[in-house]
Amino acid sequence: MESRLRIFSTKKLREPLSQAIQSREDLLFAEADFIRMIPLPPAPDAILRIITETSAIVFTSAYAVHQLASGFPGNASLPLRIFCLEGATRAAVIGAFGERSIIGTAAQASALAELIIARQSYPSVAFFCGDQRRDELPLVLREQGITVEELVIYATEPSPAELPFTPDAVMFFSPSAVDSFFSRNDPGPGVVCIAIGPTTAAALRDHSPDLTIISAARPAQEAMLEAISLHFQRNILERANQ
Repeated sequence: MESRLRIFSTKKLREPLSQAIQSREDLLFAEADFIRMIPLPPAPDAILRIITETSAIVFTSAYAVHQLASGFPGNASLPLRIFCLEGATRAAVIGAFGERSIIGTAAQASALAELIIARQSYPSVAFFCGDQRRDELPLVLREQGITVEELVIYATEPSPAELPFTPDAVMFFSPSAVDSFFSRNDPGPGVVCIAIGPTTAAALRDHSPDLTIISAARPAQEAMLEAISLHFQRNILERANQ
């Protein structure tokens, strides 16, 4: 009888963390990317126009940050004012544009929209996003009279796979990955779904109201493992780092 805790991640974790977990004898861990990102490089003049004509930049994904940074005009020395989600997106902004470029962060898109509205200093924003972006942020901003210039800089394609074992817990990082997972898999009764944030948790509830869903305390891979640890009372993250 399998006594190990069986964890599956719908996104490949950072390599050091993944290796540490896979080395644990009391865990059975597997991972696969359930979505594929397709770059849609914008023209540098389009980037320059949109950031010149708007009062702030908005990011809700780390991949969008990387895509913008890769195509950012080399001669552009404009001071960037960036609103972004916390966790991996914020880390990507710091790596690409520096921490001083960030003027506001939030844990989820709807809260980020409310923050922009509350500041009352940004009548227009440039939203760099993927083709599967959620409606919450642009919808809330436009309802409050804020102009949202969207530039789609990557496409998201499902990349479903069958599970190599029956898991005790499945980690989900985005609504797109949730849809891709359920197109081929049924977690079954008793399986715990770990969501990186409220938006992903909502996507899980859309698939089944009977799922056991836990949201991470913050949008980070470590926080998702901490949530699993608390639920199953196993010190996964602490012991993985030893």
